[in-house]
Amino acid sequence: MANPTTDAPVNTAKLDHQGRVLGLFGKVWDPGTVKTRLAKTLGAEKAARIYLQLLVLHLMRFANTSVKRIVAYSPATNESCTRFEDLTQSLKPQPDWDFVPQVESDLGTRMSSFFEQQFDVGAKGIVVIGSDAPRLTAELVDQAFESLTNHDVVFGPSTDGGYYLVGLSVMAKGIFQDVDWSTEKVLEQSLAKCESAGLSVALLPALTDIDHEEDLLSEINLLKPATDVCVQQFLQDASAILQGTES
Repeated sequence: MANPTTDAPVNTAKLDHQGRVLGLFGKVWDPGTVKTRLAKTLGAEKAARIYLQLLVLHLMRFANTSVKRIVAYSPATNESCTRFEDLTQSLKPQPDWDFVPQVESDLGTRMSSFFEQQFDVGAKGIVVIGSDAPRLTAELVDQAFESLTNHDVVFGPSTDGGYYLVGLSVMAKGIFQDVDWSTEKVLEQSLAKCESAGLSVALLPALTDIDHEEDLLSEINLLKPATDVCVQQFLQDASAILQGTES
């Protein structure tokens, strides 16, 4: 398991004065249940370990973001919560995240429910990310929150036609309904729903989600110049998994 270290203090902020919330959607990293397209060439075990390292990268990279940070975990069981808590406690320095279960439904309903829950408890701007885009930086997340000061919705487009990030400053349940999830139509359909609802939209730069082995290898090459300690640890662990040399 990755164990990145840094001299930077871990921020323990809960809810900043602007009411901002960052949600990381994550799934328990059991082989055969995550990264199934990646598993077609790498095998289920390696694909699950890559997914775990992507989770670790995101847990650590955003640990200093001065907003309330929440892992929305799946499946919605006590065991899942415990595994995510144990994961964060194993990392150095220990990142500070809260944990809530995702509802058991399709992706759109799960995200919509998370947004509703956070708006209900006072959030003003909410950004949701996954862990599939390793070049998603804290600066891009900050840009997303800034966009929400004068837009209703912000999307981070992914090159496969979906999105790696979505943020709301108002509850817009309709944009998550009747979307063909896991297809190249996701962003197109979501933008059309925003237009129909009269919602203002901001777009971030496009990034690649890791779905296939070629995506993984390409992203590793693009990340190699990075000096960030979390990225360096991810590259080391991902390379060891691919080469079968991990400890």
